[in-house]
Amino acid sequence: MRKIIKLSIIILSYLLINSTYAQTKESQCSIMHEGTFIYGNTKRLNQVIVIKDNIMTEDWGYGQFIITSNITWINDCEYITTILKLAGSKLKLYGPNVKYTVGNRMKIKITKVKDNKIYYEASRYGYSWDGFLIKKEKEYKE
Repeated sequence: MRKIIKLSIIILSYLLINSTYAQTKESQCSIMHEGTFIYGNTKRLNQVIVIKDNIMTEDWGYGQFIITSNITWINDCEYITTILKLAGSKLKLYGPNVKYTVGNRMKIKITKVKDNKIYYEASRYGYSWDGFLIKKEKEYKE
């Protein structure tokens, strides 16, 4: 009888710890719901993302190429972006060969949050990749 009670306590403890961890992870994803972010990849340091009111503006190179997208949250840690507008001084250079067009969709899943770093998996047109963003403390001003 004691073995059953001990086993039950161990199982209940395990389930409680797992459910607490899952809730913490979900609540950590809210860091991405609004704010200013930069890519963690050093090759993309001049790219800034601003999210406000479910609109994401991604500025590549200080106004040279700007993507404005709508964000649809699937749950606290997953969302889909849909491109609403493309703009910027470099847009004409890309012309019809630009790999982004109005209406394109991308799915993003936040996989881990550590301090101000948000790790994600993104997928678009059957391709997927991993990356991370860094949330900036100060808001981006245009």
